[in-house]
Amino acid sequence: SLRVMAIRHEIVHVDEEKLNYFVRLFDVLYTKSHDEESPNKHKSIDSILCAIAFELFDIHASICGAEMPKQTYSSAEHIFQNFIKLLSDPKHPYLSVNEYASELNVTPKYFSSVCKKLSGKTASEIINEEVIKSAQIMLRDNTKSVKQIADALNFTNQSHFGTFFRRYMGMSPHQFRGESF
Repeated sequence: SLRVMAIRHEIVHVDEEKLNYFVRLFDVLYTKSHDEESPNKHKSIDSILCAIAFELFDIHASICGAEMPKQTYSSAEHIFQNFIKLLSDPKHPYLSVNEYASELNVTPKYFSSVCKKLSGKTASEIINEEVIKSAQIMLRDNTKSVKQIADALNFTNQSHFGTFFRRYMGMSPHQFRGESF
């Protein structure tokens, strides 16, 4: 495995094309790690690191004839992964716990227990954290009104959004917007 290769400090020779590919990947990794503007910086870095790991595994596999182990997930892990995908999709509106559970074809109680077990947070806490992150990003952009942001985040009205935002951030969306600039 890669771990054994790393522990043994094995030196593996690659052709110039593969070496240049790794150099490009590490350049992108370096650039992304210093990008303070990217709202998805950590997800991008994780993806680049995965690409590097898969490339290393392919090299190791070609030398040793090893195969990539099959990833198996429990039902709960599968549900949680699908929830995170839905939550991360910018085209998908934020929903309530009951609505996410319905989309995932599970009961709200089971859905909440899966989230708590796998993340240490309730489904509601995870959803609210994502809504707050999105709200902060949208409020930094002065092109949309607070009402438009409330609508985009699936709030019933601007007042409900303001109350929600104040509860988590300790200030109104207007105050946050004023402090962001």
